[in-house]
Amino acid sequence: MIYESIGQASATASRACIILSKDSLESEAAISLVDETKCKGCGTCIEVCPYEAIELKSEETLIEKVLFESRKAHINPIICKGCGSCAVACPLGAITPQHFTSGQIATSLETATVRIPTLKVLAKTS
Repeated sequence: MIYESIGQASATASRACIILSKDSLESEAAISLVDETKCKGCGTCIEVCPYEAIELKSEETLIEKVLFESRKAHINPIICKGCGSCAVACPLGAITPQHFTSGQIATSLETATVRIPTLKVLAKTS
């Protein structure tokens, strides 16, 4: 058992060394984008993002000597894995995944939900 653990640890370290020895890494460019004209900064997307790739950034606008501050969601493209959780959760539809439509993600979630049929048991009285 100990020798198996040592062998697995050695293999894992070997794979890590291969990754760390490269000058650059490539990953899929499938990420989600925020439409800043629709985003109201509610933060729902931050709560559902499993990768913590979203943050709210403050923007200040000066209109006739009045300073307005608004918050907009910003997705870090390096951290985002394109899962689409934020797009489904956004109440305003301000986030769009670049590789799936919101309808496709919703259908996938509905399909993944297990539906257990209810059984009616009739008791026979004698």
